[in-house]
Amino acid sequence: MESHELDADFPAAVHLHETTVLDRETGLGLSITAVPADAIPDQPLEAIGRFGGLDFVGEFAPTEPALLAALAAMLEGEGEEGALEMERLLGADPNNPLANVDPWRKRFIEHCAFTPILAVEESPIRPKVLVAMLGGAAAITVAAIPAAGLVLAIVGGVGTVVLVAAVGPAAVALGERLEKLVAG
Repeated sequence: MESHELDADFPAAVHLHETTVLDRETGLGLSITAVPADAIPDQPLEAIGRFGGLDFVGEFAPTEPALLAALAAMLEGEGEEGALEMERLLGADPNNPLANVDPWRKRFIEHCAFTPILAVEESPIRPKVLVAMLGGAAAITVAAIPAAGLVLAIVGGVGTVVLVAAVGPAAVALGERLEKLVAG
């Protein structure tokens, strides 16, 4: 019988930490997946831009308003429509992109951004706030999955790539592409 150490070093293993946040009242939902940056073979942001059939939408400065606008856009529309919504929200009020967003949707977006819900690769694992992941990030990358929705990527200062998709077809498509990406 073969013996295995619980703490055995296995360099091919990748630990993904996923959180799904659902609003039971409206059905809104976001899937948030944290991946160690070194599990992605290329430079993380470049890899995300070429991520299995995604249409690259753009990079945005890693600011709180840009993150909030990206989350709102992901819940509003798909593909080009979602990208236009993000630009519209930031263009209307760069410092307060949620000013004209439905109050219930705004509360859900702020909950996702500011509540410690995101598990990241740390020891011990503990919750993180999505906004805090912007610390040390180079940019917020937004891409579209054809016929599914927008994907948001943040490369955090802790060596983690955080990928966010609206729950539904976009989250399923993201999961499939993520599986292929980390498999090499």
